[in-house]
Amino acid sequence: MTHRGTAAVVAALCLLVVVVLGVVTADAPLGVDRTVGDALFAGRSGGLDAEVADVVTWLGSVYLLVPLLVLLVAVLPWTRLSPWPRVTWFLVVFGLAVLSRIVLQPLVGRERPPTDTVLSDGPGGSFPSGHMVQVVAAAGLLLLVYTRPRSAARRTAVVVATLVALTVAWSRLALGVHWFSDIVAGTAIGLFLVALAVGTEPKRG
Repeated sequence: MTHRGTAAVVAALCLLVVVVLGVVTADAPLGVDRTVGDALFAGRSGGLDAEVADVVTWLGSVYLLVPLLVLLVAVLPWTRLSPWPRVTWFLVVFGLAVLSRIVLQPLVGRERPPTDTVLSDGPGGSFPSGHMVQVVAAAGLLLLVYTRPRSAARRTAVVVATLVALTVAWSRLALGVHWFSDIVAGTAIGLFLVALAVGTEPKRG
């Protein structure tokens, strides 16, 4: 199977996950949502976990990711890694990641977890997690731009990106601003957009 074919399969599976989660959680959170939320919410005790979560969650914020992406793309003329049409398209895809959060959260209208003390403001709806959409999409797109297929650098980057995404996921749950299914849906949308970028990217020059 070609890389475009693989990207199409991944995109379809991710879209299916999002739709199924949106349907099965429409009336009430899943049991796993409550179980994971109760286990990880740090607001009850505060302390170091709460402070770390409040810092780590910025890794998925547009206030960090957008300037970072702009900075990294600005140095591309000196790296010779990717042609500009490809990079520009990837930036458009990241814009879709931000737009998906803006559109889907009020459209779905899912309420955020009920907590006594939410450690971080969570404006808007809960589904999907915008931080997860953004961090997964940004990490995946940067990996595609700055590493070569089947290279040691790409394998290392995949491990690092996965760890960053998992850390952001933990922070959103620890802060009490998302259900576990919001995190899964946000991750799936981010992967869908990365697959979309791979499947529709302009040809290399």
